[in-house]
Amino acid sequence: MKLYVHPQGHYVAVMNQYALKKALKYKVEIFDTKQYSSNSIPHQEILINRDVHKFHNVIFEPHQGKIAVHTTFRKVLEAGQKQFSNDPNRLGVDVYQIKTDNLLGLKISTVGLIASEKIKEFYFSCVGNIFSTVEAEGASRHSLNFYMISRISNEGQTTHAEQ
Repeated sequence: MKLYVHPQGHYVAVMNQYALKKALKYKVEIFDTKQYSSNSIPHQEILINRDVHKFHNVIFEPHQGKIAVHTTFRKVLEAGQKQFSNDPNRLGVDVYQIKTDNLLGLKISTVGLIASEKIKEFYFSCVGNIFSTVEAEGASRHSLNFYMISRISNEGQTTHAEQ
């Protein structure tokens, strides 16, 4: 179990590993520390519904409510696809939007998955809605990619992320 704290102190994330029917499952639990009362803290779980082999990191957006979860998971091949590498695993970053509503409470919605075998590091911009990854292109060559998270609705559901 690992704890991660939002830079402003608004949220706390807990990375958990548990066994379910002899298989290891992973989840990230989010606690809203700015909206708690004396006897309860709003809480939501992010279940990773893939064959995850390893959790690497959790990063919060500094001034807003987004969270990114970096994992290694088994590649899922669609019908007709071929695997061109010997490694059956893939690195990926799942991005989520966190919203607090007076009626619905704490709500977490999926922005999307950024999947790549090359991701080594990832960061959120301090101004918001910009996400960057550092990918290893070779032994001494790295690339820096930027993603703009666009079209966030009032309900807290982000529709997509573009590179």
